[in-house]
Amino acid sequence: MSNENSTINRPPKARRPRSFSLVSYLDTFQVQDVLLKHDKQIRAYCYIEHDRDCDENGEIKPRHIHILIRTIQGRTVSDICNWFSGFFDDKGLGINTLGQEMHDISNSYLYLTHSTPQALEEGKYQYSPNDIFTNDREYFEKASYNDEDNITLAVSE
Repeated sequence: MSNENSTINRPPKARRPRSFSLVSYLDTFQVQDVLLKHDKQIRAYCYIEHDRDCDENGEIKPRHIHILIRTIQGRTVSDICNWFSGFFDDKGLGINTLGQEMHDISNSYLYLTHSTPQALEEGKYQYSPNDIFTNDREYFEKASYNDEDNITLAVSE
């Protein structure tokens, strides 16, 4: 059998980004515990509890927490979501944490308080920046400036 055939049958390698955006239905103490447990693997994190969001009918949505994580090394999205698994509600059902790769750190950070142009246009509840818990506020607040620097550096190289 040639090497060409063996590479065709391999599953694609999972992406290993370093920036993640998650929505969790854990409580803030559980989120804090997970973040502390994985502190050595995290460059920066922030999170906010949303308890005043309304659906299209004006009903309050279930309380949830938005979490942004920047890891030191690349990880898969499922790795990061698994950090938040193993928690159960009072009925014995697993509590969900959903995640995805974060492509725009500054916009994701603005969304925590519903300060993005789209959230403002939609009239979403405005959370206070003081409601954001983080280990490095400056990292997230300066993300757009850093992104521009990285793009300029990449183009110049």
